[in-house]
Amino acid sequence: MSPCCRSLFSSPTLTVNYYPGGKDEIVYIFGSIGQNRDIRKARPSRDEFVGFASGGGARHVVVIKDNLRSWFTNADISHTWQFIASVVRGIVQPARISTLGLSMGGFAALKYSSLLGADTAIGFSPQFSIDPAVVKDRRWQRFMENVDLSNQATIGLHDI
Repeated sequence: MSPCCRSLFSSPTLTVNYYPGGKDEIVYIFGSIGQNRDIRKARPSRDEFVGFASGGGARHVVVIKDNLRSWFTNADISHTWQFIASVVRGIVQPARISTLGLSMGGFAALKYSSLLGADTAIGFSPQFSIDPAVVKDRRWQRFMENVDLSNQATIGLHDI
């Protein structure tokens, strides 16, 4: 697989990168919160799992990164799923769609799998909810100002 990617969308809120593949399969990878050095410098997380997900270039890969670290709940982000899917369908007509993510990205991979028409959703260590009224996890408290708790902050059965 080529290390190069094509930027499909980039804003202070969201980054979407596309890695071409050979088959009619696509994997949407949702970025994690990132490493401390990226967080401290307010940089987007890196494109994770691309080599693994692409199967050495066999599958198309779209990496979606939440630059606000809002668990993909920010209104600017949550209204872009259909746009992203339509742009991707203009590039490839996938017969199989998967979503994948770690932690914050795992939450999104599960939460938005149905919206993206995924056949398979894989979340490594996802939070099933980021609502402090549901889960008393304080590790991510410093990012809560960016989280829109009114915008789907918990994964439901209808999401998967």
